[in-house]
Amino acid sequence: MIKKTREIVEADMPVKLEALKSHLRIADDAFDTDLLLKLHTATQWAEAQIGRTLNTYNCSYTNLDAKAEESITIPLDKRELQSIDEVNCKYDVTDEGIILYPEGAANVEVSYTIGCAIELAYPIAAAILLRAASLFANPNDSVQYKLTASENLLRPYRNYGLQKL
Repeated sequence: MIKKTREIVEADMPVKLEALKSHLRIADDAFDTDLLLKLHTATQWAEAQIGRTLNTYNCSYTNLDAKAEESITIPLDKRELQSIDEVNCKYDVTDEGIILYPEGAANVEVSYTIGCAIELAYPIAAAILLRAASLFANPNDSVQYKLTASENLLRPYRNYGLQKL
């Protein structure tokens, strides 16, 4: 049995709630919960568009059936790995991700933090703000036929395995 978890570290979001409120010219706290939902959604949308992690996430991995395996690879971009917080077996970090070596242990556990290791480029932040503002201004589901400004802003940052931010 494998269990993976991933939760956002609110303090390390690439675009803060205050920036979105300023973008929308909202001064009070009445919409904070809704705006935060839109901001998370827009950030995860941007992550999917460019194939890179932008938020900071605390992650954990547990494999209760590790005894039969020689090694376990947790795939991730090595550049996005911020720290390995806890691990109960030998491990190595490679370009493919974190490789765990259970060595007969019945249960392997690792906790690690991933996130954007560089300062966020302005076009990415602008794309997140535009998408979050659009979700807030138009809560109805609609169909888009043309590329939006936010999609065009993210295009140069897509990870095709060749570019670095």
